[in-house]
Amino acid sequence: MNIALQTLEYLSMEDSYFPFLAARSDIVFVRNMLERTEIYSDFSAFMNKIFSVPLSRLGYSNIGSGHLEILLRKLVLEEACRYGDQNCIDFAINSFQMLMNSAGNSNPIDVDLRSIVYHTAIQYGGVNEWEFAYGKYTTSNLGSDRVLFLYACSYSRDVTILNRFLQYILTDDIRKQDGENILRLISRNPIGRTLVWDFLRANWDDIITRFVSINYLIADVTAKFNTENDLQSILTFKASRPNLGNAAAAIDRAIETTRANIKWMDSNFQIIKNWLQSLP
Repeated sequence: MNIALQTLEYLSMEDSYFPFLAARSDIVFVRNMLERTEIYSDFSAFMNKIFSVPLSRLGYSNIGSGHLEILLRKLVLEEACRYGDQNCIDFAINSFQMLMNSAGNSNPIDVDLRSIVYHTAIQYGGVNEWEFAYGKYTTSNLGSDRVLFLYACSYSRDVTILNRFLQYILTDDIRKQDGENILRLISRNPIGRTLVWDFLRANWDDIITRFVSINYLIADVTAKFNTENDLQSILTFKASRPNLGNAAAAIDRAIETTRANIKWMDSNFQIIKNWLQSLP
């Protein structure tokens, strides 16, 4: 683990897309395991430094860029915003405000950067930004735009907004296939993870009737579970539902995944904590 972490320290000096892509793929699990721990702020600050350096080199414009540079800029921008780079966040918020103030159906945001701008603006915005995005979902005639706006709505950090959004999923306001994806996306939101698990348990009968991919949904919703409390929550739910039917196997897999995550935390958490504390 130490060797893997130390290689990240040199990533900011890279200018090729593929090392960044590989590093992001490798670090996703670590981030997921740490995001609700006391060391996540230190981890996030370190990752912020890694991505803010190439972002300052690349800038925010794709004009004149080749394909790989566009991919690199998109990846770096997404990760910089994820880990709280203020310049990145300001860029996203300002770009989204331009969109909110634009006339008609015009969209001033680079098509390759829209998903990042939308997600970040909703995450760091408030009710007005969320209402605008959801309104675009309901009125846009372009399918790709509708999906981007809808998915961006799951990034809100407002519990009231997220709970309201979850209620829409059981109505005809949102297509069933979109509803499944929204549940997954909100569960990936650190604030939304518990909300989705509570929502799933409270509305179990409606959810298994409405959504066909319940096994995949359970796997996604519980993928980040990594504490004894998480494990006990799944075990208690299983005991309360003796007739889980086709979902029984998915619940059992969630239990095993949670146990594996707990074991990973027991083996690696202190190593990562010590490494973060050793950084200058």
